Amino acid sequence: ENIAAGIGGKQKTVSQITAAEIILAGEALDHDWAAYLFAERARVLDVLPMLYYIVTMVAVLLTVTSGGYYFWQHRHLLETSK
Repeated sequence: ENIAAGIGGKQKTVSQITAAEIILAGEALDHDWAAYLFAERARVLDVLPMLYYIVTMVAVLLTVTSGGYYFWQHRHLLETSK
């Protein structure tokens, strides 16, 4: 049986890609560009760990929720035939 991608799976994918982009851009800003952009380290960079945590937890929540939904919706495929 074909299992089509639902909106939950698409939202999960977007959240994972967004989290990866934010973390990579933040690390590049913090480690590579900060010396060029700021005479002193900007206080805004101090929020990066919390931002990373938030976007990661959103991606994890959507991943678990989406996965649970797919398992529940297609549980009949996991049942063994008698």
